[in-house]
Amino acid sequence: MKNSFGNWLITAVAFYLLASQSGCRTISQWAVPHDLLTFPRTPIYTNDQGRFYDVHHTGKADFAILKDETGRLNVLAYDDAGDGHFNRTYRLSDYRNQDVPHVVLMIDSMPYRMVAKRYAAGEWGWFYPPQKVIPPFPSMSIVIFNEIIHGPPLKAAIERYYDPGMKAVNNQVFALAFGRQFPWQYRLDFEEDKYWKTGLTYLNPRPWYQYELAAAKSAADKSLNSVVLTYLVTGSGMASKYGENGINEALDQIEQFCMQLIYERHGAIKISILSDHGHNLSLSKNITPDICDTLRKAGFNPTTRIKNPRQDVFVEVDGLATYFGVRTTQPSKVADTLLARPEVQLALYQEGERVIIRDARAIAAITCHGTLLKYAPITGDVLGYQPLLQRLAAEGKVDAAGFVEDQVWLEETRDLEWPDVPRRAWDAFHRLVVNPASVMFTVQDGFCAGYGNLDKWIRMESTHGGLNQINSDAVLMTMTGPIPKVLRSRDVLPAIEPRYTPYLPPHSPNR
Repeated sequence: MKNSFGNWLITAVAFYLLASQSGCRTISQWAVPHDLLTFPRTPIYTNDQGRFYDVHHTGKADFAILKDETGRLNVLAYDDAGDGHFNRTYRLSDYRNQDVPHVVLMIDSMPYRMVAKRYAAGEWGWFYPPQKVIPPFPSMSIVIFNEIIHGPPLKAAIERYYDPGMKAVNNQVFALAFGRQFPWQYRLDFEEDKYWKTGLTYLNPRPWYQYELAAAKSAADKSLNSVVLTYLVTGSGMASKYGENGINEALDQIEQFCMQLIYERHGAIKISILSDHGHNLSLSKNITPDICDTLRKAGFNPTTRIKNPRQDVFVEVDGLATYFGVRTTQPSKVADTLLARPEVQLALYQEGERVIIRDARAIAAITCHGTLLKYAPITGDVLGYQPLLQRLAAEGKVDAAGFVEDQVWLEETRDLEWPDVPRRAWDAFHRLVVNPASVMFTVQDGFCAGYGNLDKWIRMESTHGGLNQINSDAVLMTMTGPIPKVLRSRDVLPAIEPRYTPYLPPHSPNR
C-alpha cells in the first residue's frame, strides 16, 4: 500500500466524523470528477492479425492495431468510410523517439510478475517486453518516485518522523494537506493535487482510477513538454483494497489509455508504463499495538519526544506497510526486543562503518566502498547469499577483501528472495533521506505496521514496504526500445528518455 495512505486518510477526518464507513464510500463516489476516457476499453474482437476496435460505436471495427512482419503490434489501420475496409495505415516504428512526445505513466503498486505474465499471454504487444525494476529501501512510494525523478534527498522515508535536530516529531501531513508537495511532485505534469482527495481514492478506488487515467491523458494533450510525466496514485488503492483482482482491473485499463493516445495521434507518440514497487497480495493484520506493547515490556517508553535516551523511543509508522522504523539510541537492544516477535522479519541499523542486517537467528553486515559492496555473515547467512558468493568468487567477481561490484549485485540477485539488498540497505542509511530511522524493520507478509485505527476503514488485501522479492518487483514497459533485464529505480528515466532533465520541472521553458 502506498506509504502515504494513512496520512491522506487522516486529512479526510471531517468526512469520517460525519459519516459511517459506507457513507465515506458514498462521499468518495460523490467527490470523484466524472472525466473518463472515451476510447473502447476492450477490442470488439482479436485474431492472429491483431486487435480490432469499434471506435464510433457502429458495431463494426473501424480501427485496428496489426502485427507487422516481425510479429509486433506495429501497424495502425483506419476505416474512414465505415465500409469495412481500412484505407489509411501508419507504423509506430516510423516515428523516431526524439521526434515525438513521450508520455510516462507512473502507476503506484504494479508488480512486474503480473505484468510479465499478461505480456507473455499476448497483451500490450506495441510495447517492448516488460522488465523488472528494483526500488530503493524502504519500498515506499515517496522514496521511490523521488529516486525515479531524481529529486533531492527527502527529509525522511515517511511523512511523520522524529527529527533529532528539532528533538521532536516532524509531522509533514498538515503541510501536505494545505498544499505543500515534495520536490519530485513539482516535476509532474499530472497527479491528484488535493491531499484529501487522494485519501478518498482508497475508500472507493475504481472510479478514481478511471478519472486519473482520463486526467493523465488530458495532461498529455495539454503539455508543451517533450517528456510528459504523469502519476496515478489510485493504483495503490486498487491493490490495497482488492488485491490481485484490483491490480488486474488496473492493468485492464492500460490498453484503453494507450490506444486512445495512439489512435488520436496516428501513432506519433511514445508511451512508457512504470511502477514504484511490488505488492505481496497477502491479507495483512496491523501489529503496531503489539510492537509498542513489546517495547514497553522490555523497558522502553514509546513516546513522541526522546528525553531519556536509555528508555524513550519513537515508532515511525505510515499507512499499513511491511516496513516501520524506530528512533532510538540503542538500536541493537531494540532489534533484540522486536526480533523476538514472530511477525518481525528483519532489522537493519548502523554500527560503525557497517550496516547490520539481522533476523531472529543470525546477524550479517554490509560495507560499502564506492561502487564496491560487501555482504559478510557474522553469526549466519541472513540473506542466503553464500552459494551466490561462492559462485561469484569462482568466476573472479569477488575481490580479496570480499567486495563485489555494485552492478553485479543487482544483476545476480534480481530474482532471488532478497534482491539487491547490499545497495538498498546501504543507501537507506547513507543517501536516500536526511533523517533515516535508527532501526529499520520489515515484517512478515500477512502482517503490517501502521496507524492503529486504519484497519476500520480498509481491509488490507495487499501491501508492501519490505526488502523481499514480492514487495520489490516494480515494472517498466516502454515503446522507446529494448531495455536491460533489470534496472534500479534511479536508472529508469535515463534508460528510456535521454531528453529528461531531472533538475528542471516539466513546465520549465528550458525543457
